[in-house]
Amino acid sequence: MHEGTHTSELVAFLGRHGVVAAAKEITLPAHRVTNDLLEHAREIGADLLVMGAYGHSRILEFVLGGTTPDLLERTNIPVLMSR
Repeated sequence: MHEGTHTSELVAFLGRHGVVAAAKEITLPAHRVTNDLLEHAREIGADLLVMGAYGHSRILEFVLGGTTPDLLERTNIPVLMSR
């Protein structure tokens, strides 16, 4: 579980504003995050992906890669990110 707002609170907040939402937390292997997120979004027919954005130093992202820039380059649906 992550610190901060729980997904149930976010879904309730969106519902109060007329947005039908469902939350699902999935655990993915680090090397397949982008592929699995986009595949899961496709499987459920998602028309928006909401996620947190996290960045490392440029050198570390160059060496290890990063989900945030990878997803932005490869996404086929709108993405709402928060940092």
